[in-house]
Amino acid sequence: FQVARVDESKEMGPPLPGGSGEYRFSFERMDAAVAAYTSRGFDLALQLMHAPDWAIEEDYAHIEENRWRYPHREKPQRAYTRALVKRYGEEARFIQVFNEPDQADFWAGTPEEFLEHFRFTLDEIRRHAPGVPVANGGYSLVDPERTRFFIERLRGQIDLPAYHSHGDLPSLREDFSRIRTMHEEAGYESPRFINTEMGFDGWRLDQEWRKGQNVPQKTLFCWGNDHAGVLLFSGRMTFGPIRSKQDFGFLDHFFCPRYVYGSTAALVTALRGARFERKWRETDELFVYEFRRGDQSILAGFSLGSEVAVPLRIGEGRVVEAIDEMGNRSAGPASPDESGQVSWELDGYPRYLIVDGEFEVGRGGDFAE
Repeated sequence: FQVARVDESKEMGPPLPGGSGEYRFSFERMDAAVAAYTSRGFDLALQLMHAPDWAIEEDYAHIEENRWRYPHREKPQRAYTRALVKRYGEEARFIQVFNEPDQADFWAGTPEEFLEHFRFTLDEIRRHAPGVPVANGGYSLVDPERTRFFIERLRGQIDLPAYHSHGDLPSLREDFSRIRTMHEEAGYESPRFINTEMGFDGWRLDQEWRKGQNVPQKTLFCWGNDHAGVLLFSGRMTFGPIRSKQDFGFLDHFFCPRYVYGSTAALVTALRGARFERKWRETDELFVYEFRRGDQSILAGFSLGSEVAVPLRIGEGRVVEAIDEMGNRSAGPASPDESGQVSWELDGYPRYLIVDGEFEVGRGGDFAE
């Protein structure tokens, strides 16, 4: 959940009088936002941005707008980082350093200046939250050469390579393939990635419907492909073509239900406490993944094309329960036929089966290899 990410700090004041070198901080606003979630058992994705505008580097002092895009002086930037990490580090699942350094909209300094910023920011994190994994600001791939530069230069300094992909699952697969190839070419050994932004606008009902499919699709794909986690990051935002801030909760501004809430809740409840086991199918159109929880298997499946009937050969096992795209539970597919097969109907919304015992997943329509 995005709780409080600000591109310009409102928690840090100017240096205290007396020449002590200390700064005034006021965390009441952020404390309240964070506590609303940590008190309910959530961990933080702690994203570190910039100290206030007055801390901008002297070389950029002439800049009047969007100063948060530019390098800031080391002393106040270290102080801001230190204050955040000491205050919230124990609640953090991971710490992310800035955002999309490979595009000028978020880092308008030079790549070398970003590396220097990263160096002293990482130093503060390792000092005050030594056990918390560190991720880079998610790569956007807007400038691939700049992306490649940072991937090469940050090797050995980050624990979770992060990237962003705003779009449907085919777009994410393409972005992830490019990111993974760049890391392989830079010499990373078995990295575990994290997708820290994957939401997209949806101001029409048809887009909302597709979003209800895309969010769990992308989450399942990432889970099955070397990812340590994902951040939905506004996976249900309703910004329109003019980027208006209309957002009316569970009903959008045309009073249509947010399908993505139901489909995401179905994924979370079906796979709570589970671990990834294997891919049964991952083609251009058909996706079936197996997870394990205790002695039971949980199948998650969907199709990007037309509706498809996937055969399951149950053998000595049995389908315990089926969970549909909105989290409704039922007894599952019909009883096996004489050959021990049942048919599992799939479309764009991921669905789930809880299975006891041995089974086999066929291709759409048969078991041919």
